[in-house]
Amino acid sequence: MVTATPSRLSEWAEALHDYDQVGDMHQRRRTQSRGFVAKLVALVAEVLMKVRLFTRLVFVGTVSLAAQVVGYAARPFAQTQPVPVPCSGDQVPAFGSSYCDLHPPRSFAAGTTITIVLMNQQGGEFALRLLPHGHPPSASDGLVRDTTFKCQIFKSVGGNIRFTLPQAAGTIGQISLHGRDRAWDCQFGPGNPDAPPIVAIFAQ
Repeated sequence: MVTATPSRLSEWAEALHDYDQVGDMHQRRRTQSRGFVAKLVALVAEVLMKVRLFTRLVFVGTVSLAAQVVGYAARPFAQTQPVPVPCSGDQVPAFGSSYCDLHPPRSFAAGTTITIVLMNQQGGEFALRLLPHGHPPSASDGLVRDTTFKCQIFKSVGGNIRFTLPQAAGTIGQISLHGRDRAWDCQFGPGNPDAPPIVAIFAQ
């Protein structure tokens, strides 16, 4: 039989107090543990949301970039940057003309703008000829004409002559300019100069 002496009662009270403290401590730890788990779940959810948002942004950006690339590739040749057309030529003083032989001969799509860079910026009126490959230089084949089939007259602007093809041109072997008083059925004004040498040709 256990006698409830004052000292014994004091020990039991201390033991109960310690037990209560231990219980409170476990309760706090459980509460803290639940709080930590809740914070961890919220953090994981936030990370997943950001990953989902980032993936969506990357997908949208990739689709947009792909659309831009496809759109750029689908643009017609006439809208791209000027491309040099390799050629070599000279001036022909006997006929008041100048020419540039294309290396290699090439075709031009309708809507292509041809820019001819001249050696000087002198004024004047000139006829332009896109001579098909294999045709003799003395022929008027490929002479640029207007809608009424009359010889089209070109003037140098800042040392350049530009012409946009209304229709496709077959395999061209030479591009030439013709000046002085006349060239074939093309009539120029009095004192019209010879065609200056061609420095370069660009297609756009």
